Amino acid sequence: PDGMNPELTAVIDGLAEREGVDRTAIALGFVLAHPSDPVAIIGTQKTERIASSTAALSITLDRNDVYAIVQASEGVPLP
Repeated sequence: PDGMNPELTAVIDGLAEREGVDRTAIALGFVLAHPSDPVAIIGTQKTERIASSTAALSITLDRNDVYAIVQASEGVPLP
């Protein structure tokens, strides 16, 4: 779809395939990987989206994964 970053989509899809989850779980896993220990608010009442979101709790994105997402999003390598 228009407005999507193909590099970012490729990274997220690769991580999702590796972890056996969908994009939603990777996106929430990215938020949960932040060292400030954030609370993710998913804002849905659809049971399938809630179930998909809980999959984020079963994955751990390491620093390299997080950096890959940020680099793809920003389009430049991190220092």
